[in-house]
Amino acid sequence: MKKEISRALSLTENQVALLYSHSYLNILNILADDLASLAGSFGNADAFSGSRRMAGRIKNAFDDTSFPLLSSHHIQDLHNLVEQEIASEIRDFADAEKNRDAIDETINNIRSLFRILHNLVRMHTHQKIAPEMWKSLKISDIKSNLEEMLRAIENNSRGRYRIVGNQADQKENDYLFTFTVESPDKETIVMPTILQDCLRDLIANSRKYTKPGGQISALLANDGEKLVLEVRDNGIGIPEQDIDMVVHFGYRGKNAGDRTRGGGFGLTKACYVTQKMNGRMWIDSLPGKGTAITLEIPVPAETQEDV
Repeated sequence: MKKEISRALSLTENQVALLYSHSYLNILNILADDLASLAGSFGNADAFSGSRRMAGRIKNAFDDTSFPLLSSHHIQDLHNLVEQEIASEIRDFADAEKNRDAIDETINNIRSLFRILHNLVRMHTHQKIAPEMWKSLKISDIKSNLEEMLRAIENNSRGRYRIVGNQADQKENDYLFTFTVESPDKETIVMPTILQDCLRDLIANSRKYTKPGGQISALLANDGEKLVLEVRDNGIGIPEQDIDMVVHFGYRGKNAGDRTRGGGFGLTKACYVTQKMNGRMWIDSLPGKGTAITLEIPVPAETQEDV
């Protein structure tokens, strides 16, 4: 059932701040899992207690409308503390070789998560000044950032599934993910930088509501007149009576079950950003068949071309 979402969202200032923090919350949830897993690998349930408390304070601070400015130093402080606690645990670990592979893998994933967080800080600091500015972005950078996010999600599954890009490599519990970018020069694409957030959030949503073994695809296209962002999956779908409602702040579809981590604001944010830029949004979904989210935004006559 395909519907255009035409009703304007009504959000408070704090709700808007939470929408902009959605990508942070997703990554911080994965980080919390990795820190708990790493503590288990070291055989010390109390390990990283300082880091975990600080991460909790950062998450709680995101309902403040000034969150991008707060997060710039909070994320760096958290990163520094995690590295200090990792060094301390390694130094005090009695059996240096025990669980070494698992420890190294989790540490690498934690460092990857911080690269994502630092990128978000830089992007959101810019967006705080000019959230709707269009820029020419390297397609290779967009793909690289997405790949890093997907690797972090995959690693967080602890081997329950992989995320692969080639159908020939897909096994029973693997997600098949494909990403297509269309632009005139095929090397850059002009878009508002905030749409990278929407792209990540919608892909993460699709993964969450699609069982392992499913398929997810994403499209980003600029033909000079309109920018199209589309994410499709063959997941659980959305009941027809919920389609108009799922974009509203805090609302979840009746069949969403207990998949509650990350805030649940991805569709709200996509709708808010699209409406703010005079665009259109469609949701095409059938229970048991999957969902397609399409955003279409007019390209302004003048855009910032610097990469």
